[in-house]
Amino acid sequence: MCLYLIARKGAIRTSAELIIASLHAIALHFEYAQTEFFVAAFAPCYPETSARYAFGADGTVILLQPESSFKAQGLKKDEKTMALRQSIRDAYRKAGRPYDGGIIAGNLEAPRYVKPLRLDDPRVEWWSM
Repeated sequence: MCLYLIARKGAIRTSAELIIASLHAIALHFEYAQTEFFVAAFAPCYPETSARYAFGADGTVILLQPESSFKAQGLKKDEKTMALRQSIRDAYRKAGRPYDGGIIAGNLEAPRYVKPLRLDDPRVEWWSM
């Protein structure tokens, strides 16, 4: 099996073209074994003040959380869920590790996978590296 990114909309092109084009698509999701995942990278390069701080890990930790786990908890785009998400962000902020609101509020998924080192730094275009 291989790991790959899919786009929900757009023309079918070569794999490389599709991946690059899909990174700028609103509906991009990471998929493995026909399951969509929320992706987050935690690494030692992030300072203790980052929500992506790795708590002493020697390497990068990639979190793959099935999107179905959010649905199983009844989370959707309603006021109750938005309030829950805000309470989680508030807890991180109170712990000294605030979320980058600009990236979270944006409509692109790919920049959420790897966050900038500091708040308000430009988004990390990891697909260009």
